Amino acid sequence: MRAVSIGQTQNISKSSALGSIVLERLLDGITLSLIPFMLIAVLDLPPWVVQLNGFLFGIYVLGLTVVMLRAMRGWTDVWLKRLFGLLPQRIASRFGWTAELFFQGMNGLNRLRVLLPVSFLSLLCWLLHGMYYYLLFESLNLNLSLWAALVLQVVIGIGVMLPAGPGYIGNFEYATVVGLALFGIEREAAFAYLLLAHTFQFVPLVAGGLLFALRGGLLFQMRPKQSDFVSPTY
Repeated sequence: MRAVSIGQTQNISKSSALGSIVLERLLDGITLSLIPFMLIAVLDLPPWVVQLNGFLFGIYVLGLTVVMLRAMRGWTDVWLKRLFGLLPQRIASRFGWTAELFFQGMNGLNRLRVLLPVSFLSLLCWLLHGMYYYLLFESLNLNLSLWAALVLQVVIGIGVMLPAGPGYIGNFEYATVVGLALFGIEREAAFAYLLLAHTFQFVPLVAGGLLFALRGGLLFQMRPKQSDFVSPTY
């Protein structure tokens, strides 16, 4: 949905838009995975949190390394050409063109002056997001620190990676209870907390997204046309 929205509103290829979104998720994943390592000195985290987080951190770093190597040397072009060579020519041509547009959305990270500010903004974004969880601690008189809020958002981030319904319903709630249990919060208090946390995230985002989608005409652009259901004549 994000790729379609960016592609239509910014008049760029949806494959390129998807490439930029994947790159964003890689940078967010690296930043989010770094937080527990920075907090080990001040918090006694369970081994499973550290181990799982380290595993995900390795995947994110590997993905970012592949992207950067591709941008600098173009070695993936040869690999993709060999892979698509196993397919029929018409299908291979289509996939090759889509893959090229996809990787174009990831270009630019071969320059340090681009990577540094993007990484800084990602870190700032997640620190501010951790403040959101901390302010909810204060509103419910939960005696937990900002460090606990940062760990909680990591646990929630891991939980919502699994397949879920719209708005991560179910995954968000379970991960929040598990994250708060790390700091001795009972399920009753955790339920009140997750209800506020999820509502204050979900409702404003959906309302704001619908407002801008209507203003930009995105919903009408995505409405299927009658010609979409007519078989082409050759």
